[in-house]
Amino acid sequence: MSYDKDYDRAHDKHHVLDSISDTTTRIEMENFDLNERINEINSTVSKSYSTSSSPRSSTQPISMHRRFRDKLKEIIDNPSSSITARIYFAFIASLITTSIIILVLDSFEFFIENPVAITAVEGVVTLILLFELAVRFYASVNTRKDAWEFLTNFTNIADFLSCVPFFIILLDDILQIYPSVGILRVFRLLRLMRILNISKRMRTLFLAIRKSLTVISCIMVIIFLCVLVSSTIEYYLERGTYMNDVWTRIDGTPSPFSSVPASMWWSILTLLAVGYGDVVPITPAGKIAGAITMVVGIMLISTPSLILSNTYTELLANDGGTEVQSKQEQKNDMMLIMERQTRVMENVQLMMHRQERMMKDVEFNSLQIRELSKVILRSGSPVDYNNIAHIE
Repeated sequence: MSYDKDYDRAHDKHHVLDSISDTTTRIEMENFDLNERINEINSTVSKSYSTSSSPRSSTQPISMHRRFRDKLKEIIDNPSSSITARIYFAFIASLITTSIIILVLDSFEFFIENPVAITAVEGVVTLILLFELAVRFYASVNTRKDAWEFLTNFTNIADFLSCVPFFIILLDDILQIYPSVGILRVFRLLRLMRILNISKRMRTLFLAIRKSLTVISCIMVIIFLCVLVSSTIEYYLERGTYMNDVWTRIDGTPSPFSSVPASMWWSILTLLAVGYGDVVPITPAGKIAGAITMVVGIMLISTPSLILSNTYTELLANDGGTEVQSKQEQKNDMMLIMERQTRVMENVQLMMHRQERMMKDVEFNSLQIRELSKVILRSGSPVDYNNIAHIE
């Protein structure tokens, strides 16, 4: 009997110790899960903070070379980005202006007889612009797709074509191959596309023209029909009498309205301008038809101008509104991030408070379990497992 009691007492003690160990392990696991969740929240906060403070951050650091190219591209493409960009744009604009002035001066007799100075200045300007084109290629191209987009861009093609004629003309001046090759100097005017492309207002104007092409095309068709109708009417009113194989007017002079195509010259000038004066109607009916043609021409010219002006104004307004909206969106995003950070920090504080309460409960329960285990070990009485489960 004594042996059986000792065995039961040892078995009960062992079971109590196992229960205490299981309870402690479970509490530690809950505490570990709580810590894991707190770490996850802290990680979310740090990610949100890093995203809001540095939106361009990346998992891979950007090399100094790539950063230099990005900065160079920003200077070239955005004249308003910095003082350096403004100076750069002013320098390029002065070179293009110098080139256009040289093109004008090259038509004077003095510079035709003394072309050395103009050729030298144009050569320097051309070499600088070619170097600038190479720098733009270096700053803009990172992949094959970027290279293809750069080479097929109209502005870049225009810049290249504006530089090539200088070398062709210089080679022709040396070899005397084709004397009329000087007409290629007209390609220098393509350099103006660079200034027009950089100007934000000019880009907006080109966009307005592109958006209005459908309406403008319809108006061009109407203008052609008006030219055809007015030239046909004027032909029959002003052709006069056919004598000696020539249409003769009432004043005895050959009629300039000898055919419908010949009358179109007068019709185009009357519809789209105020008339050149070399061809005029002399009959009362012809003058009345000419007056009607002038009125119709004024209405036809004013219509596309109004459409283009409205489109341009709308694009300017949308552009300004887009900038304001973009700034407002950035402000809203920052406010949203700050609100999320505040909520996350509140959740962290709440979890910390819960953890403190749980740690206090763990200490209290552990103390109770230790006291109970001491009582059981001293008394040697049978163990009530329901009480142990209740304590757990």
